[in-house]
Amino acid sequence: MTPDGALTATGIAKSFGALRVLDSVTISVARGEIVGMLGPNGAGKSTLVNILGGYETPDAGESALDGDPLGGLGPDRRARLGLARTFQSARLFPRLTVGENTALGALGVGASRREADEVAARVLDALGLADRADVEAAGLPHGLARLAGLARAMAAQPKYLVMDEPAAGLNEHEVPALLAALHRIRDDLGCGMLLIEHNVSLVGQVCDRVVVLSSGRVIFDGPPGDATRHPDVQAAYLGDAALGVAARRPDNIEGVRR
Repeated sequence: MTPDGALTATGIAKSFGALRVLDSVTISVARGEIVGMLGPNGAGKSTLVNILGGYETPDAGESALDGDPLGGLGPDRRARLGLARTFQSARLFPRLTVGENTALGALGVGASRREADEVAARVLDALGLADRADVEAAGLPHGLARLAGLARAMAAQPKYLVMDEPAAGLNEHEVPALLAALHRIRDDLGCGMLLIEHNVSLVGQVCDRVVVLSSGRVIFDGPPGDATRHPDVQAAYLGDAALGVAARRPDNIEGVRR
């Protein structure tokens, strides 16, 4: 564990019937660190994230937040301990404003309405959304809706944030705003982040470290620049012709969907 603590998963195993989805997976995310999680279709990424968030129970292994075991705790309890989760959809309430949606993140972990409004204002300012605070969520373009969902998660003032494809559906003009927001969350708020992502270019720009899963196992854990050159990673994304998996170029990993 780092001096400032870490979000950890140790020896995580999970099966659904006869299908073993995760096999002794161990990862960690330090405070102020951004870790990207890559992997081909069926690698077990979403299952691992659901276990960390308290939405799935592992068959074996344990997760902990700053050394405190998370086993048996649901998503709400984990949120109060400092673990937030975002999903592929922003899941905003369309008739509430951006400010009101953001305040819900603080209300969900026990803040008073006044405290929640103050936290929401700070988070929106930090993420460059202050001028959208009074706009109804229904009127937001996709990129800003994703940022508003991120703001709501950050209003819970988490120590760690787990994200499922934060760049999904963003165009080339919207991605820079997401990158800037992630850097602010790390640099200004000191939050550790774990993100599932398929855009290797984005991962290389924002992540300090990359973990690659394949067939439920960690096959790489290291600098983003080394990931696509690693033979095990290349083999995982190229696929096995005997299994009928179409070959892909290793420099086009971002095109592989989970």
